[in-house]
Amino acid sequence: MLFRSLAGLGVNVWRGLELKLQFDAHSAVFDNTALDFLGEAVILTVGGMYRFESGWILDAAVSEDIAVDASPDVVFVVGLRRAL
Repeated sequence: MLFRSLAGLGVNVWRGLELKLQFDAHSAVFDNTALDFLGEAVILTVGGMYRFESGWILDAAVSEDIAVDASPDVVFVVGLRRAL
C-alpha cells in the first residue's frame, strides 16, 4: 500500500510576490526491488510566484531530493500563464 504525505506553505511577502515551500514524502512504490527510484522518496520544493500588473503570472521553483537516489536529484520548474 502506498502512503503519501504532503505539506505546503505560501506567504505573500511583497505586492505580487508570493514565496512557497512544499514537503512531499511517500512510501515505496514496490516491495522487494533493487531499483532505488522505486523506493521511499522525500522531496523539498522551494519557489515562488510573481503576479505582474498586466495579469501575467510567473511561477518558479527548485525541487531537491532529500532521500538520496529516490527521485531526481534537482528539478527546476518555470511556468508563465495569464490570469483571466
